[in-house]
Amino acid sequence: MKINRNLVFSLIIHVLTFTVFYLAGIASWEFLERFTNHIRHGKLAEGLASHFGMQVFFVLELLLAFVPRHKIKVSLILIYAAYAFWWWFPPSYTPYRFLYHAVFGTVLMICAEIVSCRLTRKHTEEKKGDETMEASRDVVLYKMPESRPCDYCFSLLDGSVFVDFEIKEALSYLVRISFDGYGCYCIQGTSNPLCRKNTELLEKIVRGGIKDSDKGSLLALIKNAIKINRPLLRADEPLKEYALIGENDFIRAEGSIPRRSASK
Repeated sequence: MKINRNLVFSLIIHVLTFTVFYLAGIASWEFLERFTNHIRHGKLAEGLASHFGMQVFFVLELLLAFVPRHKIKVSLILIYAAYAFWWWFPPSYTPYRFLYHAVFGTVLMICAEIVSCRLTRKHTEEKKGDETMEASRDVVLYKMPESRPCDYCFSLLDGSVFVDFEIKEALSYLVRISFDGYGCYCIQGTSNPLCRKNTELLEKIVRGGIKDSDKGSLLALIKNAIKINRPLLRADEPLKEYALIGENDFIRAEGSIPRRSASK
């Protein structure tokens, strides 16, 4: 049985949120019992927290843990805030319960949801990156027709991307990249080459038949060539979609328009 890690993260965070809410209620109650003037503040026999308010908070936290859509989550938080502010307003009658349920409860609920969303988003991005990397590792040497001259053509992502290299004076130059759905992006003029050491490594891997143990190194060389030639390729949109270079490498120039030639 496959466990949804995002759901587990969300459930843990929201259970912890209710625990913090409950413990804060107990701690605040003890503080008020010991250090407040009952004649001035009124008797606290009913307790700081409302049992019904606690139940509402707990039910909403469980719903927030299992609801996947952010719009519904926002609606649930707004419903709780409206209920809490309406039930204990004006605060002059029940100042402690108003602060505890309406103010503290709403803020705590919002903070928990922000943490949950960030952790879920981070895990989703890492999972997507791992899947993309795993697929990209299936690097295959591809033989292109004479109309597309190059020394080496590498197929990535199950044939969705083709990367062409030329070898000149013991240096490897990126020539063009084609993407499914985008066409072919050619570098006009001379590209920035890989250094001699990396070129030797690339040719050694190719001559060795591109073993599974070498695919990670080969992919790193290909991505490095793409990274140093990104401004010349003008292919930010497909590069971002196919995750061939990192987010930090994208510095899109204003008004840059991708140049495309015929598709592969």
